[in-house]
Amino acid sequence: MNVKDRQVLREKIESDNDFIYCPRLNNSLAILLEKYPDGIEDDRIMKVLLMSEEELQEVYKSAIDKLKKQILDK
Repeated sequence: MNVKDRQVLREKIESDNDFIYCPRLNNSLAILLEKYPDGIEDDRIMKVLLMSEEELQEVYKSAIDKLKKQILDK
């Protein structure tokens, strides 16, 4: 996949809540979640969201920070 194609796909992933890069599952997050209700491995997440390991770790950290803030604000 060339850089331009990757960039277009990343933009679509960010703008469409159901879009992931997984043609086998019709590029659908809903189908992926239905197929794997207990979650998937990090390497698969990185693949379908076209993320690096560092980007995924930043997302995890951000999510944990938001949860901590919500807990502390109660």
